[in-house]
Amino acid sequence: MTLKLSLIGYGKHATKRIIPALKNQSNLILSSIISRKNYRKTHKGIKLYNSIGELKKNHYPDFFYICTPIKIHISNIKEIIKKFPKTNIICEKSITDDYSQTKYIIDHCKKNKIFLFESYMYKYHPHFKKLEKIVKSTNYENDNLNLNIKCRYTIPKLDPNNHRNKSGPFYDIGCYPISVIYFLFKIKTTRNLKIKKIKVSKNWTFIKFAKNNHIFSLSWGYGLNYKHYFWAKIGNLKICTNKIFTKDSDFKPLIELSRNKKNKKIKCEKGDNFIYMFDYIYKNYLNEIKRNLFYNEINEISLLMQHIKKLIKTRAYKFK
Repeated sequence: MTLKLSLIGYGKHATKRIIPALKNQSNLILSSIISRKNYRKTHKGIKLYNSIGELKKNHYPDFFYICTPIKIHISNIKEIIKKFPKTNIICEKSITDDYSQTKYIIDHCKKNKIFLFESYMYKYHPHFKKLEKIVKSTNYENDNLNLNIKCRYTIPKLDPNNHRNKSGPFYDIGCYPISVIYFLFKIKTTRNLKIKKIKVSKNWTFIKFAKNNHIFSLSWGYGLNYKHYFWAKIGNLKICTNKIFTKDSDFKPLIELSRNKKNKKIKCEKGDNFIYMFDYIYKNYLNEIKRNLFYNEINEISLLMQHIKKLIKTRAYKFK
């Protein structure tokens, strides 16, 4: 069965990553693009609209993919809900920059059995799946096992017109390392988190906290070297891997393991994050158990981000 997807937003990210990935799909096709921008090129067989309101009922899509600045995600989704109340929604992370807005969206989708998906695309790549399998095999949930986790995501200085300048680094970049500790270690909002250190500059944040014997150091920001990695010491096992969040489709990921002076390198499949993600969506969008899992994940990550944001705001050491 072929499903139709309508893309909302036509920025560089959409043209570089989303549209090429959809062209590789046989079961999920791009049927329309909605954007106020002038289109830099035409797309054969794809309807072009300036707003969601212009989308005709006879072009009713099976999915909307929201690829606009975070600040306007809520208005995009409310407009979709009003005109296309049963259409499935895929939204770029973060769904909103406010937990109450995210909760409103989750509740509405639950009530109306709408498939809601927050596109943490890295989670579906074989690279992350192998990392997840390794972490699970360590019995990390044992509170007596010392755990030290470091995760960073930083990118170079942005173009002044880049939409990320409007949303800010927390919900656009910080969501990556924060989501990782949820996906891998199920860290949730809890009073058991003990803050060790928080440092903040204009576009960079570092936070270190502990939960029992588990220590997490996360950092993110703009205007720095392009770098993203995951490093962990779980008991006597060290795990290290680069480019965990995004990568060129021809990049060959590698996970390095070290234990008792013995080293091992695990090769991972290459490929595009978004192609793997779209394959996963197509296979699971009708699965009620998965749909409820996605509601819960979106809620928990949004809660965790709200909690960390408050900690940063009230307890940060600011420096130039």
